[in-house]
Amino acid sequence: MADLTLVVSNDQPANARQHSSRLLLKLGLMAEQGQPRDLINAHKWMSLAALKGSGEARMHRLRLAKEMAPADLAEAHRRLREWLDRH
Repeated sequence: MADLTLVVSNDQPANARQHSSRLLLKLGLMAEQGQPRDLINAHKWMSLAALKGSGEARMHRLRLAKEMAPADLAEAHRRLREWLDRH
């Protein structure tokens, strides 16, 4: 899967922050629905969208977590932490 780099700042106006949460949610949905499905990255993107305030992403993330093996969920959390550390 391609590595995507996004610039997300808490200094943006409210509309930009909302827009970025929608973009992150869409990235998560694309990863989830792709062929092959990538639940680890889908969970990571959903988590980032949830951190930006997306309630819809929170619901998707909870649903995904129920489908994932514990090791895959741990990997999703590791990738989230790595992404947050880099950005």
